[in-house]
Amino acid sequence: MKRRLFLEKVSLAAGFIAVPNIGWNKAIVTKEQVTNSIFHAGGNIRLDRSWSILNEGKLSPFTVVSGFGDSMNPPLDEYEVGQIDALLFERKVENTVIGYGKEGLPWVNSSSEVKPAFVKEYLITNRLGIKTGVLGIDLFDNVKNLDSAMNQINDLAYQLKEDMDCKQILCLVNDAKTISKDFSFDQIVRKSVGVDIFFGTCSEVPSNRLFALQNRNERQILLSLISEKASVNSNIEMENSLIRSYKVD
Repeated sequence: MKRRLFLEKVSLAAGFIAVPNIGWNKAIVTKEQVTNSIFHAGGNIRLDRSWSILNEGKLSPFTVVSGFGDSMNPPLDEYEVGQIDALLFERKVENTVIGYGKEGLPWVNSSSEVKPAFVKEYLITNRLGIKTGVLGIDLFDNVKNLDSAMNQINDLAYQLKEDMDCKQILCLVNDAKTISKDFSFDQIVRKSVGVDIFFGTCSEVPSNRLFALQNRNERQILLSLISEKASVNSNIEMENSLIRSYKVD
């Protein structure tokens, strides 16, 4: 089995990246198993195969899907309630979601003003050991008004931490390169306040990557990118609020 442990550093010193404690609950995620692994799914994948490779029979990882790309991968018909912890809802997939009867999955979209009733503005869970909020940005809807979308995300992140006692905020983001050639994920991170880890799907990177960037307050933020072109996934393993490993298989 092929494994890589790497961290691509962007404007930060080398060494372990300190990550605030994780955990989560507006749609309350139904999984109860606590895990220290965050599984970032995307590209051309099959969940059953990927879980067995990455986790070797360990507890089911905390699984997020940040976007489906132009080819509608991952295949939505595979997903069952309880299998995924959070999926970014993109308006373009609404008919497919309804067609497959997948409205009961934990869909999240925090940035679009118009969305179906089954899509939550945020999620909260304790699956990673402490309370964590999950947000989502559909850039196909918001790339032309990114400042407004990021203000909404920042306000929600503040509310989740201050009013609902979340210790960490995750945010799922799709890829808007097909709409705006000037778009970069760096713009999102630099405009953010309160989000601790971003998970994005990207059409341009040849393989999955983990970046360390700075937000608007010059605080260290993680960005996990899944390549639309790859047939592999990423797994971030945490230990005592530090990244123990980052694996791509």
